[in-house]
Amino acid sequence: MTLKSTQKRILTGLFIMMASLFVAMGCGGNDENPASSSSDNTTNPPPPNPLPTTTVVIANFTFSPASVTVTVGTTVTWRNDDGIQHTVTSDSGSELESALLSQGGTYSHTFNTVGTFPYHCTPHPFMTGTVIVEQ
Repeated sequence: MTLKSTQKRILTGLFIMMASLFVAMGCGGNDENPASSSSDNTTNPPPPNPLPTTTVVIANFTFSPASVTVTVGTTVTWRNDDGIQHTVTSDSGSELESALLSQGGTYSHTFNTVGTFPYHCTPHPFMTGTVIVEQ
C-alpha cells in the first residue's frame, strides 16, 4: 500500500465520520421543525416572570442600601463583602435571623407579608437597615 492510498483511506474515513456526526446532530438538511408543523393553532404561554429579588451589600460596616422597599413575595439577599463577619437580625421578632456571614457569604429571605422590618448586625449593632414591604 502506498502512502498516497493510505492518505486517501484516512481522509475517506474522516469524511464518513464527520458526515455521520453531522446527521446525528440533526444537521442533515431537514429544516422542518415538527413542533411548528402542528395544525392546531394553540400557542405556548410565555414563561412565568421570575420572582423579584433585591440585593443588599454589606461593606465598610454598612448595609447598602440601608433601606429597601419591595413588594410582597420579593426575596432580599444580603451579601457580605466585608472581611469581617456580620449578621442580619430583626430588631424585634424573628423575621430575619442569619448566622454569622463570612466574607462572600449570603443570606436570603422572602417577604410574604406587608410591613416594615428593621434589622441590625448583632456583633455591630450600629449597623442598621430596614426592609419595607408593600402590596
